[in-house]
Amino acid sequence: MRTALMALGTLIVASVYCGKGNAQIASHQHGVATLRLIQDGFDIYVEFESPGADILGFEHEPQTPEQVQALALARQQFESIDTLLLSEADCETVQHRLLTAGYDAATDEHAHDDHHGHAHAGFTASYRLTCSSEGFSTTVDIQLFRHFETIEQLNIEWFTAAGQGAQRLDRGGNSRLVL
Repeated sequence: MRTALMALGTLIVASVYCGKGNAQIASHQHGVATLRLIQDGFDIYVEFESPGADILGFEHEPQTPEQVQALALARQQFESIDTLLLSEADCETVQHRLLTAGYDAATDEHAHDDHHGHAHAGFTASYRLTCSSEGFSTTVDIQLFRHFETIEQLNIEWFTAAGQGAQRLDRGGNSRLVL
């Protein structure tokens, strides 16, 4: 049963990670982000989702030089998984993907209208890490709150060889995840 759940979790993240860029930003709540961690042997899959307003302060194509710069900085920040978390495990990022749905109308069909004339836009960052030993360390330090001031809550789900779980972290509270 555990193996089946781990496989299912891996498939869910892999389908989003390896998809052809057609993930859509679902209904979202500003101030709330999601982080998923899945271990598959020596590989760790990480997926982060957040409303764009919590990353950039706006949910539309950049319209000013300052907004263009903010989007470029956010894209640069998500190049490294250290923006999200730190672990003592000896892991290397072997794949990375960032979707910035709603921020480039020429290439982006993924923002959706919430039926009130407000288009939702968001960030989805996916990483595949390969570790020198099986699994993450049992403690992961969440760095997200340091980088994005308007994220107030992080909902975390994980599937590892040791088990599965979920936890909510709030700004100003504990930023350490124990797997």
